[in-house]
Amino acid sequence: MDAIANTSEEQKNPLRNFPALFTIVVSLTVISMVAVSVALTLMSPSHFFSDIAGVAMAFEDRHIQGARYVFSIGALIFLFATTTSLLFTIPRLLYSLSRDGLLPDFLGDLTLKDRIPVKAILLSFCLSLVLILSCKLCLLLSMLGTGTLLTFFLVSLCVLSLRYQQNNIGMIQEYEDPNEEECITEFSYPSYDNKQFQADQDDMLSYKDSPRMGRPRDSTYKKLNSIVSMTSVGSESTLFPLSMTDLIEPSPTSWLISAMCIVVYVISSIVISLMVIFGWKFIYKGSWWAIFLLIVILGTMAVSAFILCKQPQNRSKLLYKTPGVPILPLLSLTFNIFLLTSLPVNSFMRFITWLLIGMKFLLL
Repeated sequence: MDAIANTSEEQKNPLRNFPALFTIVVSLTVISMVAVSVALTLMSPSHFFSDIAGVAMAFEDRHIQGARYVFSIGALIFLFATTTSLLFTIPRLLYSLSRDGLLPDFLGDLTLKDRIPVKAILLSFCLSLVLILSCKLCLLLSMLGTGTLLTFFLVSLCVLSLRYQQNNIGMIQEYEDPNEEECITEFSYPSYDNKQFQADQDDMLSYKDSPRMGRPRDSTYKKLNSIVSMTSVGSESTLFPLSMTDLIEPSPTSWLISAMCIVVYVISSIVISLMVIFGWKFIYKGSWWAIFLLIVILGTMAVSAFILCKQPQNRSKLLYKTPGVPILPLLSLTFNIFLLTSLPVNSFMRFITWLLIGMKFLLL
């Protein structure tokens, strides 16, 4: 999944292939993990499951000889594939951050012949080697799990935020210096149904050929009149036209209500996750205060989700949209919060330490 996400710029027709390929990979991953978990649960009780080579030991307990060798070889292949994938994606991530001005410029240098970020590859390889030699595998896995769950949590939060905001999404970005007539324009969707769209050349300057290519992306953002026109209900794109029955409805009031519902739902999910993890004994014994608090929190989550479902959504015409909004993102928030609260405190302390180190490096 990391390789697919970080190489989207190099794909052929990424607007069509990226969502389809990502959906296929995620589906296969979920099916494989659920199938293995179900098989192990049926083979052996969870309290008998070993922390060291648990899958292989479960098969050995069932007198399936040679299973440990098969799973050991599979584990080596998995580690090799994962390492190769990370060494493939991390340099491209460093290159993108350097191109955006968030990392030193030398990480964005490419070789003249093959156009490869060699310096970024060497840096990521050296950092990975230091971590492998200085940290235990369980420590690295706990930090990786924390970062992955936080990523899924933030993605679900961003999907909800984008769907209920009132502005057009993903139409066009323009980086303009108010003191100059020229501007830098990037099209988020350069083609639609294999039809190339070209804006007025007087309003457009190639980003690739611009001498201001390395400028930070904190300039003025606005939409070109040749692409987006204003209507009585908001902005309308000529690239993705809106019909009269498919209008952009969100308002500042509806966005405020949606944001409040999302915040209340997230806080309720955190509270109920902590209750299930640390207070499950009181719930199991039927303590009145635990049952009452559980009902109140579940009711708060249900009411906030219901109000959020009634709010108008952004109906900008995009090639791909997350289905099942807001139910699927809300469920994703709940599951990820539960898994995050299940992690030990040391994992968060280590992750926060690495975040502070990274922020200090970015601010230098």
